[in-house]
Amino acid sequence: VPFQEMESLVNGLEFLHDWGPEDEVLQVNEDGQQVSVKWPEPHFPCLLVNMGSGVSILRIDGPHDASTSSRFVRLGGTACGGKTFLGLMRLMTSETDFDKALELARSGDASRVNTLVSDIYGAEGCANLGLPASMTAAYFGKLSSLKPAELNGLAEADC
Repeated sequence: VPFQEMESLVNGLEFLHDWGPEDEVLQVNEDGQQVSVKWPEPHFPCLLVNMGSGVSILRIDGPHDASTSSRFVRLGGTACGGKTFLGLMRLMTSETDFDKALELARSGDASRVNTLVSDIYGAEGCANLGLPASMTAAYFGKLSSLKPAELNGLAEADC
């Protein structure tokens, strides 16, 4: 019998709601700090986003009920996830361990390889659009226009 990953995720969410610790649900406040909050009631319908090798987005319509065969539906997702990140890191750097790749990425300067909104619209344009100048517009966008000599000046961590 094949493993029913999506069903398992939904069952796990219900289990955490019913039996998990009080501080299981976190919210990011205005200061960027994570704070513990109570589960929203009612918590159905809700969206469950699972980020793994790829990303799946599920709409859960209600709790498990033997009379209902479909209580959730996969709305969509993307093939870009953890495996994409690690694959790119292996191509661009010497790192092969996921956690170490994250550390490496945190230590770099992504603005050296990513095209930022300010690169496209300038500071005034960003202000007019209400967009942060440091927002990423295109991942690895600057790499497409760098000359080979400029590529040599980039650190592994910047990628």
